[in-house]
Amino acid sequence: MALAGLLSAHLEKLAAVAGAGVAALALASSLGGRSAVLAEAAEASAAAEACGAALGAKGPDARGSAGTPAGEPFAPPAAPETAGRWTFSRRPTLKVEIQVQPDTRKRLLPPRAEAAAADFVVTLKWTDDPDSTAAVKAYRVYRRGKGAARPAAPASEVPSGTREWKDSDRSVVKAEATLVYEVAALTDEENQTGKPESDPSAPVEVTLPADREILYYGARMSETVAIVKIRLFHEGHWHSEEFLVKSGEAIGGKKKVAEPGGGDAEADFATGDTFVRAEKLEEMRRVPVLDEKGQPVLDKEGNPRMRMVPFSRSWIVVRDPDGKEREIAAVAAPKDTAVHRLGLDPVMDEIRRFAEEIAATKDPAQRKRLDWQREQLRKKHDRWWNESARKFRVGNLDEDIQEYQDEVAKAKTEKREDVAAELESFLEILKKLREKAGK
Repeated sequence: MALAGLLSAHLEKLAAVAGAGVAALALASSLGGRSAVLAEAAEASAAAEACGAALGAKGPDARGSAGTPAGEPFAPPAAPETAGRWTFSRRPTLKVEIQVQPDTRKRLLPPRAEAAAADFVVTLKWTDDPDSTAAVKAYRVYRRGKGAARPAAPASEVPSGTREWKDSDRSVVKAEATLVYEVAALTDEENQTGKPESDPSAPVEVTLPADREILYYGARMSETVAIVKIRLFHEGHWHSEEFLVKSGEAIGGKKKVAEPGGGDAEADFATGDTFVRAEKLEEMRRVPVLDEKGQPVLDKEGNPRMRMVPFSRSWIVVRDPDGKEREIAAVAAPKDTAVHRLGLDPVMDEIRRFAEEIAATKDPAQRKRLDWQREQLRKKHDRWWNESARKFRVGNLDEDIQEYQDEVAKAKTEKREDVAAELESFLEILKKLREKAGK
C-alpha cells in the first residue's frame, strides 16, 4: 500500500508537468509567429505523457503488499534492474521563451492647448505633442459650458497648418460665462489608437468678464449725490458715459453712442445696481521716504526718515438687485502710496513739506497761514503738474505766478502788508517750482 501511495504521488507530479507542456503549446499557438517554444518543452511533455501511461498500465509494485512484511516501511530496491520496480534519476525541465515584436505603428497624441479672452473674443492656441509621430491633417475644437459633457460635434475644424482659433460667437461668448475648450488632432495614418482622431487635449477653462463696469473718480457733491462713469461693451466696442446719481436711484440708463460705421445707436448702460451713498476719508499718515533708487533715506542715527503725508480715499456704496451692498473705490482718488519718492512730484513734495511744518508748529496763527498755503497747492496741483507725463504744465504755472504777483502789488497799494507778506511767501514757493520746471 505504501508503494501504491508513492507511485500515485509521482503520477500527480507528472500530470502537472504534462499540463504545463500543453499550456505552453497553447500559448505558442495563441501568440502565433511572435513566440517560440523550445523543443525541450515538447519532448518533456511527450515523455511525461508516455511515462504516465506506462505506470498506469503496469500498476503498483508486482509484489503488492506481499513484497513488504506488515508493519515495515517500504524501501526502494538497491538496483534499478530489479523487476517490477521503477527508479527516477531526473525530473523533466520545461523552458519557455517568448519573443514580442515592437509596435511600429505611428503615435497620435493630443495637442497642448491654452486660451485667453479679451474684448469678448476667446483666443485658443495649441502645439503638437513632441512625442506624436502621426501626420496631422486637421484639428477639431470642442467647446462646452463648465460642468457640461463634451459635445459630439466640434465647434470648429481647422487645417493642420493652423495652431490658433478665435471664438467670437456672442451667443456663447457672453459676459461672465465660463467656457471649456479642448483640441483633438486628426490623421489618415494608421496609429496606435486605432482611431483617426486623438484623445482631446487637457481642458482649458476661460471665464469672460462683465460687459459693463462702474467707475468712480471721487466726484461727489454730497454723501447722497455723486457722478459715476459706466463702461459698456456694445456691438464689439467699449463705450463710456457719465451719470449723476442720487441715493436710492438706479445707476445707469439708456444713451446714444457712436457707431463704428457712422451714426448713433441707443445703448443701455443700466447696471442693475442702486446708488446708496458716497464716502470719503482724509487724514495724515507717516510714511518712509525713499530715494530715486527706491532705497530708504536714513537720518544721522541710521533710522528711516519719515514724513507726514496727506492721505485721501473715496468710494461709493451701491446695492445690487439681491439687496447686497458693496463698495466701489475711486480709481482716480488723490495719490495714496505707502512710500513717496523724492522729486517725482515736486508739487506734492511741497504739500508734504507744509504738512510736516503744520504738524510741528504750535502757534495757531502760523498753523493757519501754513494750512492756507498747503490748500492753495492742493487746489492747483493738477493744474501745475501733469501726473501721467510726469512734467510741469509750465504755461499754467507761469499764468498763476503772474496772477500772484499782481495780487501782491495790489495788497501793497492797499497797504495790507500782512496779506502782501503772505502772498509773497507763497509766491516764492511758486518761483522755486518754476525753476524746477525749467530744468
